[in-house]
Amino acid sequence: MTNPTAEINALIEQSKKFAEPMTRLTALSIQSFEKLARHQYGVAGDALEYSIAALQTGVATTEVPEYFKSQTALAQTYVDRQTQRTQELTKLADEIRANYTSWFDQASADFKAKTAKVADAA
Repeated sequence: MTNPTAEINALIEQSKKFAEPMTRLTALSIQSFEKLARHQYGVAGDALEYSIAALQTGVATTEVPEYFKSQTALAQTYVDRQTQRTQELTKLADEIRANYTSWFDQASADFKAKTAKVADAA
């Protein structure tokens, strides 16, 4: 005679084992999204700071050459900062790609091991 409780528990346990790679993928995706969102938040902050500084410079300067000189300096600072942000984004994208590659390799190896066990049992 079968034990329904044991069968249900076995089914739940097997479901957890098969869902585990997808759970890791979900966690990895959330971490990646958070990193990208934080980076983009920084980029938006840089744009806001540049805009405010440009407006303040426009109000504070009275001479046209001085205005253009200060605007050029602000723009150069902003461009340098965005160049740095682009390099950070490239590193971040490489890190995220490496994490997904690692996940995929691990999930593939786990799948091969599980299917080999099933094939050996058959």
